[in-house]
Amino acid sequence: MATRRTSPQRQTTTRTRKERIAVTAMTILFLIGAGLAWSFGGGIAALLDGRGMAIAIPRLHVSALGAALKGGDAPLWTISGGGPLRFWIAAALVLLVVWVLLVVRPVARRARRDERTKALASPSLVGKDFSLAAVRKAGAYTRPDIARRSRAAGTEFGYYLGRLREDKKPIWVNFEQRVRIIARPGWGKTSRLLVPIARDVPGAALIGSVKADLFEQTVIARQARGQVRVVDFSDPTDRIADGYTPVQWDPIPGCEDLTVATRRARALVSGSEDGDREDNDDAFWRESARQVIEAWFHAAALAGLEITDVLRWQENIHSSEPKDILRDHPAAEPRARMALSKHLDDRAERTTSSVERFIVLALGPFGSATGHEFVGERRHCLDIRASITDHETIYLLASEDTAGAASPILTLFAEEWFYQARALAQALPAKRHAPPVCAVLDELRWLVPLPSLPAIAARDRAAGIGLVYAVQAMRQEQELYGAQAESLEGAVQVTIMGGFDKSAHQTITQQAGHAPVTSVSVGGGFWSGAHFTDSEQWRDVLTAADQQQLRDGESVIRIAGEPLMYAYSPSFRENRQLRKTITGEETKVRDIVVRARTNTRDQRTRDRARHAQQYRDQVAQNAIHTDGGTF
Repeated sequence: MATRRTSPQRQTTTRTRKERIAVTAMTILFLIGAGLAWSFGGGIAALLDGRGMAIAIPRLHVSALGAALKGGDAPLWTISGGGPLRFWIAAALVLLVVWVLLVVRPVARRARRDERTKALASPSLVGKDFSLAAVRKAGAYTRPDIARRSRAAGTEFGYYLGRLREDKKPIWVNFEQRVRIIARPGWGKTSRLLVPIARDVPGAALIGSVKADLFEQTVIARQARGQVRVVDFSDPTDRIADGYTPVQWDPIPGCEDLTVATRRARALVSGSEDGDREDNDDAFWRESARQVIEAWFHAAALAGLEITDVLRWQENIHSSEPKDILRDHPAAEPRARMALSKHLDDRAERTTSSVERFIVLALGPFGSATGHEFVGERRHCLDIRASITDHETIYLLASEDTAGAASPILTLFAEEWFYQARALAQALPAKRHAPPVCAVLDELRWLVPLPSLPAIAARDRAAGIGLVYAVQAMRQEQELYGAQAESLEGAVQVTIMGGFDKSAHQTITQQAGHAPVTSVSVGGGFWSGAHFTDSEQWRDVLTAADQQQLRDGESVIRIAGEPLMYAYSPSFRENRQLRKTITGEETKVRDIVVRARTNTRDQRTRDRARHAQQYRDQVAQNAIHTDGGTF
């Protein structure tokens, strides 16, 4: 935040009165330090020479002054103490450098500090409300299970976000705070925030990413907390988590209750990506598709059918089977059958086609090999509540090129995880999880665009459900949630802005406010001499240019009800010991995955050969029947 001084008469780089005083003070301090360094440097030189600590002290002989005036040669001053010159100079230089670093430089830094930073959060405020001590104090509510254990790590009580950029004060927030990270690509949100947070959250965790590094750098740490499972829809030839326990979960059981079917269908449709969520007709087609899918799920659950039957209905969109079930079953909800009649009307071909497009996008992942593996057998279906109770970690994974297609299933599972976590909390004596459960979701826009995220952010904090998510721009939230994006922004207490965001920079500038900045006016003439007048001008505390100049790791942190903060979030790679630990874990995980991939590829090759032979046999058999020959 460089300050530019202007004057009514002309632009100038003349220092303000405060800066002139600071320069004078620095000069005096430097001279004092030079004298002290010279004196104590002499003492150190004497000590090194074996004569003890004989500090050099100059002595002025006033009596010799009169003799000197009469032509005498008595010295006017002498030096007591000191040692060899070579030691003396070296010691004095070292002491002077230390003096400059510890005494002069802080004064210089305060003098150079932009006056606008006074409007930002002060170190004293951060130390009072966002320190480790403050987070531990909040542990009486957020972590009643360990609140009295003074030796528990800070990460057992909250998230470490970084430190103030200038004053180095650490910034902590407790698990009650919802955290969103809005950072440009390359800023380092994974290594600086997501990896450290995901490694250390104390309870059950839901972690989502489209990159292997978040999984590889956290999974061993999560295994120390409990069982790890994966929903891995990454590239089948290079699975991110090959070799780790896969999740099997069927969305049909429970849909006998139409509200359950509605919730799951909404999640599937929300995860469907058609490229333009802000189109005027998009919401209508999505809602129509949601009603059809919920009716199908309801019918399948009532009839004891499976997801493969739903896919069969999708293939034959006008099948009468689901309508017949909903008409004849005594527990069927009438509105489910009405939805099928309304949205799959043969007379409205164009409408049906548009609805069908979203149905295909939503249910398509279940038709893939990975989708079949995810649903699996019902007897192996994951009990999500038991998983949360056992502090298990579940990873939602996809590749960048598979995330769009896999998003419906990943969004469905994430939505169900939040619902079950909330329901489980309501059954607990304190109505909240202890330790808290937490979701850490990278690339929310493309991986798990949860339809209920605004409600989750506003409501679930009281249930001990933590939330940390990342997007690349605020615009992505507006695309997903439209008018609800404002509610989501209000429900999120902590926003970390890493870099310039075109869709958010004006909001940040307005929220930072204005601050008085001193300017210097230079007047006078050749004969009268120059005179300087200081005046104050109100300027934006954080301009777009300031946000544009944020480097990797630097951010503006906004915490609800507090001044903005200029912060720096260090990467785990900047901590030598932590870097060594995580690098070692990463190598172990990659070894496991590579071995599993080899086995998977071999099995896939055998399966393809078998399927190809079966296909050839079937073609040959059909040819025999076509020719009229049967056996």
